[in-house]
Amino acid sequence: MRLFPLFFLSPMFAHITHRQPAESSSNPSTYTTSALSIVRLVPAIALSISLSVCTIAHAAEASAKPAVPQTTNLTSMLRAVPADVKSNINLVSRPLIAGLWIMTIPNVSCQEYYNFQEDGDFLVKSAGEWTIGKYVYVLPEAEAMAKTLPQLTMAIQYDNKAKDCSGSDIDQSGEVQRQYVKWIDSAHIQFCATDDGQQCVLGLRKLLP
Repeated sequence: MRLFPLFFLSPMFAHITHRQPAESSSNPSTYTTSALSIVRLVPAIALSISLSVCTIAHAAEASAKPAVPQTTNLTSMLRAVPADVKSNINLVSRPLIAGLWIMTIPNVSCQEYYNFQEDGDFLVKSAGEWTIGKYVYVLPEAEAMAKTLPQLTMAIQYDNKAKDCSGSDIDQSGEVQRQYVKWIDSAHIQFCATDDGQQCVLGLRKLLP
């Protein structure tokens, strides 16, 4: 918005305040015309002042706003945020195996549920048994990834000692189980005994991410 200075009204004021000829001083209509001109100028003066105030307020508001980074890259945007501005965005890596999986035990009318949480905790429900513990999912080295499967290590910390799908109620607390994970697709995996993926018996299907 442009600022309209008040000096553009000066010619109008000059016209009003210009001395009238002597011969017309006795004419009452002269004073009436001058008074009407002044009254008509009052809205114009008020409008000019209002525009000036709005322009100054708009400029002050625009200068007070922080600059917005002109980028769509998330990392660049986070770096562009001033140090005194707190950000609630956190980038968190998530294990590929995280989520809720179901395993159907062969030749048994029973299913096991594996819940691998993002923070490294796991919970397994097998029939009436509950086991809780910590897990680590490790990918092979880049040069060996084509021939070697990822390894899943599960350290059981608690067992409620109820019977599982096999009918066993042995306390498994303190046990460490290791298996290799063979990915069939994003929703199906197999637990294998060896890292070459040749001895895979148990399959799991993903229920929830």
